[in-house]
Amino acid sequence: MNREERRRKQKQLQRKGYSKEKAKNIVEMASRIFTGDVIPEGTKVKLNLDKVEKENPLRNTWIDSHKDDIFTVKYNPKYGENPKIVEFLEESNWLWHVGELTVLNENNK
Repeated sequence: MNREERRRKQKQLQRKGYSKEKAKNIVEMASRIFTGDVIPEGTKVKLNLDKVEKENPLRNTWIDSHKDDIFTVKYNPKYGENPKIVEFLEESNWLWHVGELTVLNENNK
């Protein structure tokens, strides 16, 4: 999705009542889905708090208590070969979209 397409989609979502920030996040996640971004299994990640959907109060509590933790990506075979949905090896109660995560490299640790 190029910049013009992202802007058009974002404006369409805003006309439907989404806030500017929410529309931007939705378009960014959709863009990641279509570009094929995949986080390899076993990669260390952190939650990207700017992009995490915070609509579930129980999930919000969990996010607040784990916002600085480092997790290891784990894939469930039922989501296909290149899934956009991941679990954490350390905590598999929640599912995460790859767009909600920040990949850590050696410099981020």
